[in-house]
Amino acid sequence: ESVPLDKAGRDDLPRDGSGRDTATTHREKSVPAQMTLTAFQESEPSTSDD
Repeated sequence: ESVPLDKAGRDDLPRDGSGRDTATTHREKSVPAQMTLTAFQESEPSTSDD
C-alpha cells in the first residue's frame, strides 16, 4: 500500500509541472506552427502555378 501511494504522490508532482509546461509549449508552438502552415500553403500554390 505504501508503494502505490508513493508513486501516486510522485506522479501528482510531475503531472502538475508537466501539464503547465506542456500547455505553455503547446501554445507557443501553436502560434508559429499556424504561421508556418499559412506560409507553406501560400508557397504551395505559388510554386504549382509557376
